[in-house]
Amino acid sequence: MLWKRIAILTAAGAALGATAPAFADPPHWAPAHGYRAKHYAPRVATVYPRPYVVVAPRPVVAYRAPAYYYSAPAYSYGPPAVPAYRTHGYYAADGALVGAIAGAVIGGSVTHGSDRVAGVAIGSVLGAVVGHELAGGY
Repeated sequence: MLWKRIAILTAAGAALGATAPAFADPPHWAPAHGYRAKHYAPRVATVYPRPYVVVAPRPVVAYRAPAYYYSAPAYSYGPPAVPAYRTHGYYAADGALVGAIAGAVIGGSVTHGSDRVAGVAIGSVLGAVVGHELAGGY
């Protein structure tokens, strides 16, 4: 029985010894089969040498800031040259009211029939504007 076991172990060892190079064979995508050489082949690239360029530094130039001179502002504390309001009692609203009445009368007398309402409205608006401006417009 011992010889039988020895014979089986020897046959198994010989079979493994014979197939060992098959286990060492790299796979189909490994570099030994040229996968990288076929798919990642080095390409020819032309390399042009760069010219040697010397860049001179720019000269440093210092400028003086311009000087600005301003005179002192002049203040006057006297009365204004032109009055800001009228003192004689007329207001622009009074002029507009009188102008609107006059424009309505004139507009009503110029137009006839069913156009009289439009003539009064337009005349009163135009008269109010003219009266406002004649009264001073303030």
